[in-house]
Amino acid sequence: MLELPARETLAYVCHDMQNDYLKEGGRTPEAGRNPRTPQLIENHVRLLTAARAAGLPVFFTGHFLREDYLDAARHGRARSLGSLRDGTWGAEVISELAPLPGEFLIRKGGGMSAFTGTALEKWLRRLGVSTLIVAGIATQAGVESTVRDARERDFDSIVVGDACDGRTENHEASLLNMGTFAQVVSTEEVVAALG
Repeated sequence: MLELPARETLAYVCHDMQNDYLKEGGRTPEAGRNPRTPQLIENHVRLLTAARAAGLPVFFTGHFLREDYLDAARHGRARSLGSLRDGTWGAEVISELAPLPGEFLIRKGGGMSAFTGTALEKWLRRLGVSTLIVAGIATQAGVESTVRDARERDFDSIVVGDACDGRTENHEASLLNMGTFAQVVSTEEVVAALG
């Protein structure tokens, strides 16, 4: 059973749960077509509800890109797909997870990790956070990059494996990799521990 540190040291990081990735009409090829997406969203709703009820700081990360894509991740596909432009429906956090006033929206700066070019570390330290509960997409890209960067900055991470998704074989390999330096647990375990 998952044992969490003191609640005042925890934060929930909801990574890249944006319309262009997940919803029908989104600009990525898998948007609205992945049969695992409804369960992924349901798990996030449960995590977000539990995090809010426990009074945790909540961080939503995403690509909210300039129209000229100068801030897009190099070698990414946002520019070619015309996706994730700031101010568009595609860049918004999905409606099921809509941020509330006082929650944090982290605009990723030219990379996959939620730490790259952002104030995330500053906010975490200011809030006294030492452990991140991380979930989102894509497991093998932004989630793993964020968890690795967290470790390099001396934060602990709890990865919610069934609230992450990516290409199946990459997703499983990434969870295995992260399990060597982070806890990898289920939505049920986190919800129970926060309750």
